[in-house]
Amino acid sequence: MKITLIEEDRTELERWVKSRSVGAKQRLRARMVLMTAEGLSTTVIMATLGVSNPTLNKWRNRYLESGVEGLKKARPARRGYRRCRLTKSKKSWP
Repeated sequence: MKITLIEEDRTELERWVKSRSVGAKQRLRARMVLMTAEGLSTTVIMATLGVSNPTLNKWRNRYLESGVEGLKKARPARRGYRRCRLTKSKKSWP
């Protein structure tokens, strides 16, 4: 896959990689795109960053579709999920 970055995007992604205020996942996404733009192979990127091929392709494609803003998107929170705790009730247990 080939990605050609415009200078503004490259600057923004490099800022993310160096920033402590940007989350780790967002920094990782920035590194994936930067390494792809540098011409590194998929195998090298996966080994260096410890990501799978589907993950790498997902974020490269998001960048191609939506630019830098596409890398900010995260999986939506799971709503309605609660952990249930079983308790022993005197009425239900002999």
